[in-house]
Amino acid sequence: MANQSLTYAKMEASMKKNFNLADVDTMTSLIDAIFSEMNVGLIVYQVENWNARDSLKLVYANKQASKYTGSDLSRMLGKYILEAFPALQQTDIPEQYLEVAQTRQSRTIGAFEYGDVNVGKNYYALKAFPMPNDCVGVLFENITMRKQMEEMIKQYSEQARDKNVAA
Repeated sequence: MANQSLTYAKMEASMKKNFNLADVDTMTSLIDAIFSEMNVGLIVYQVENWNARDSLKLVYANKQASKYTGSDLSRMLGKYILEAFPALQQTDIPEQYLEVAQTRQSRTIGAFEYGDVNVGKNYYALKAFPMPNDCVGVLFENITMRKQMEEMIKQYSEQARDKNVAA
């Protein structure tokens, strides 16, 4: 809670200063502070070719995105989506992101299992939304624990039902 107050105080102090919202460093710091407090991962891709699913370039990833994936995503900035996340090749996720950017309509993609050589296998809840400058933002949470709990509850329920049927 003290950390949260400190971050809010820093944000408030920064906002009181006369700063240029067009300044990339200022906006990046502001976005990082906001999304760190929300415990939500944010990744931003920029579309370079509307006809190519692999032309989404990773231009931003907040600290929570790195935490949730277990991989330092700052090392992947500037890479294309299938370079940064090669297992997406087997999915329609890149097309969905392109469609969100083209139609300017947000989309809840829902629960999605992902893992590759850089990112451990986990479950994520994804939502994509359009952004300016041919960009698409992706908000996500790592929901692996929730999925594991759901599976455990399901197994216990089945075992209890089987015991009741046998009795």
